[in-house]
Amino acid sequence: MSPTPSTGTPAGENTGTPRAVEDETEKLIALSLIVDHMLPGRWGEARRPSAAELRATRVTRLDIEEASAKVRDGGPGDEPDDLALGHIWAGHVPLTMVPGRPVPDAAGPVPSGLPASLATWLAAYEPNPDGKGAGTATRPVRAEP
Repeated sequence: MSPTPSTGTPAGENTGTPRAVEDETEKLIALSLIVDHMLPGRWGEARRPSAAELRATRVTRLDIEEASAKVRDGGPGDEPDDLALGHIWAGHVPLTMVPGRPVPDAAGPVPSGLPASLATWLAAYEPNPDGKGAGTATRPVRAEP
């Protein structure tokens, strides 16, 4: 279990103002949370960043007290007058991002097989019928707890 960093500021102070994280422990905690958010369990499988890598990596903190988003379900909401024109295509193009096949580092020896975190994450996708590159998501990458 990864520890959670404290906010370091009273509620409301610096909200919405990004700041660089300079404390090494807080930076490591933030990086572990980012890595494990993308690939659950990967932080525990990977080596820790070197002191030089940590110095070269900027982590920015942004405290958010409240947020909102506009989300819509369904297709476009074209006006009837626009649709009546008839000569203009209306619709939408769904976009997705899916992983391709893993490519081992050619510079050195790589253990056979994939780490458990990567294998689990990739199991959420099926390859294209031609076996090359990205596939179609068959379920969410990360299940809700």
